[in-house]
Amino acid sequence: KEYYNTMPWKAVAYDKMRLRQQEISIRYGVRGIPALIILDPISGQIVASNEQSKNDLIRSCQGGDSRIKEMFESWLLKLPESSKELYNILELSCSVEREEGKEHNISSGGPSD
Repeated sequence: KEYYNTMPWKAVAYDKMRLRQQEISIRYGVRGIPALIILDPISGQIVASNEQSKNDLIRSCQGGDSRIKEMFESWLLKLPESSKELYNILELSCSVEREEGKEHNISSGGPSD
């Protein structure tokens, strides 16, 4: 257990791995490693399948930073509408908080950036 606590990512305990492996294989079509499946973190819906994400990644890495950015943006466009709405609300909330923080710093004589 101590070993798993040192990992900065989620890990499956070895004794539970076979069951989880079967669940993941059935749910996401994973047949081996490495596998890259892009999921909507809210709904769990597949945004890009293993095959699609690998192809996207290969093409994007060959095209440089701008292509990588386009790849991520294309994945974001595939999110379910309900998730996009929630992300937009969160983004708006963060921008309002940043603006309120700037106003507070200006009025208190603190730095504006």
